[in-house]
Amino acid sequence: MSLLARFEITPYYGQIEMRDPNARDYPQWETGEEKALAMPGCIAVATQDDLHGKVTVEVWRGCLEVRGSNLVRVYQGELILAGEAAAVGNTVGAEFHPVTLSLGRHRVTAFTAASGELPDRVYFLIED
Repeated sequence: MSLLARFEITPYYGQIEMRDPNARDYPQWETGEEKALAMPGCIAVATQDDLHGKVTVEVWRGCLEVRGSNLVRVYQGELILAGEAAAVGNTVGAEFHPVTLSLGRHRVTAFTAASGELPDRVYFLIED
């Protein structure tokens, strides 16, 4: 398992995403109670809102052991990239950081952790 990237991101409207930078669509929150939403080019994860501070985001490659930890799996599926990198950040704040992966389909699991009531940490695991 290897850490690919770590960022501190302002989570405007309480969300962090991993996406294809060229994707135009965004998954729609239906109830506001969802922990995560996804479509082929974007995974959005619910977090604490920006008034509570930044969210720590880490992107890992490999396998992650979650037994005995406070991590909660909120998404497991695919992210499809049309280029060599994913963008991690927040659309509303126009804050994105590139993470080099590769063109094509990637199995992704997203986990959250919270020191308070709502998640202040998001982990994206790229599974090989």
